Amino acid sequence: MTDYVDKGFYITLGVDSGNTLRARNYAAQGIFPAEPALILKLDVHRTQPPFPAPHRAGGEELLFSLPLATQWRRIGADELHAYDWPRLITETVAFIAQHEEDLRRIWAAAGCPDPSKPSMALLGAGISEFILEGKTPVVSPPREVEANDGHKRLSNALQELLAAHGYSEVTRSNSITYPNSSKYSNEVDIKARDIEGNITFFEIKALSTLDGCIREALGQLLEYAYWATTGVPLASKLVIATAHPLSQAAHQYLSYLKHTVSLPIDYVQINLTNQQLTFAHL
Repeated sequence: MTDYVDKGFYITLGVDSGNTLRARNYAAQGIFPAEPALILKLDVHRTQPPFPAPHRAGGEELLFSLPLATQWRRIGADELHAYDWPRLITETVAFIAQHEEDLRRIWAAAGCPDPSKPSMALLGAGISEFILEGKTPVVSPPREVEANDGHKRLSNALQELLAAHGYSEVTRSNSITYPNSSKYSNEVDIKARDIEGNITFFEIKALSTLDGCIREALGQLLEYAYWATTGVPLASKLVIATAHPLSQAAHQYLSYLKHTVSLPIDYVQINLTNQQLTFAHL
């Protein structure tokens, strides 16, 4: 970003042991091997300008909402022998240039737009009165963005393994249209029939936390099955599919929705390491 006087982004060079919680989560999803690696990580200034104090945290959060491949350049132990400083510097510069569009978007969203253009604050819940009075700029909390490769790995595994659990007519990326509504069409990750012939929608999530996966998948599944229907849902069963084992709290939550609220909801864990599906007994 050479046309900015101040530089908001920089590279952190470090070592990932492969044993952090985040690394183990990504390894469990098959995004990268659970082993040490050299990490080139995009970072954002937090303790001094150019990001003014109200925007520092927002800039960092927005940066970390990018897919992992946009945040990190990972060099495994088996690759290190082929590297020297000139190559490392060259690849670092290329890595920043490759993702410059994302960095410019974050720069603007964090409150540091092009000085020649009018700035705009993003509203956050509960503090709009401060915006109206002009007391503080606010950045809304970002939502995590799925890594495409992680989602694809889970989708491939789920499609291949469902037949062993009695599912048939397994298809991916099924279009859902709403003929009686102005709403745009949607796509459900996987559609299949269970052993009893019930149409089942599977929504796959590759986010870093179980609750985040459930929150996003549940809303999408309900919309896919019930939006603009005339009393007959488009699917009889709705299944959340992730790489996470189901926690006790999440099990209790989904069981309540299934048995008390009467939502036809289920959960399946996709284990990429063992190539196994574990359906929850809700």
